[in-house]
Amino acid sequence: MSALLYVLTTITSPSLTPTTYNTWYDTVHIPELLSIPGSPNAAHRYKSTNPRNQKWQFLTLYPLNDISFTGDPAIRERVSSHHPVLPGGKSIWELIVFEGRDYVAVNGGDGKGLQGGKRWIVTVEIGGGEEGMQGLLDGVDGGYARYRIHRAPTAMAGANSPEIPVLKELVIFELDKEEDIERLISALQQTSEPLRINIQCSSWESI
Repeated sequence: MSALLYVLTTITSPSLTPTTYNTWYDTVHIPELLSIPGSPNAAHRYKSTNPRNQKWQFLTLYPLNDISFTGDPAIRERVSSHHPVLPGGKSIWELIVFEGRDYVAVNGGDGKGLQGGKRWIVTVEIGGGEEGMQGLLDGVDGGYARYRIHRAPTAMAGANSPEIPVLKELVIFELDKEEDIERLISALQQTSEPLRINIQCSSWESI
């Protein structure tokens, strides 16, 4: 089953700079995670690019062949929370808030799923009936990957994780040009209003 691990993070400690955080994530965390049997195929990292997304700074997308991977206890055992690159000898959980969501792919989109490699993406969380959902997507141009929530968000950093309502559908558009972002979001918003569909759009730039 094609699936997606969708991970949102925000730095909360002034002692952790984005540069240090990205160094830890790219050189420590991702290699550890991808070394686990059954792990994701890749890791696609992004930073938030506009004020629509006030609560999350970073997004990582992990394509999965098997959704059961996210419930494997080996993840906790083999992914370390301490490392010399982190400031003050602190655990990463003392420095960030972290939310993970599990999604499974659904029929629709351009048939290719998440490709990665594009500089810009727009993520769209959608609530509404199937008929309205398809009407929304038929109203915009471009390919997309479509997913449905499999498991409620896990606030991996504890109770201080920002609270964001999670809608059941996720659609990801991968874009070549920054100027396409506003055009796409505007088209989605205009199409969603008469259909009475609730959408939440965020734009991201590849790190």
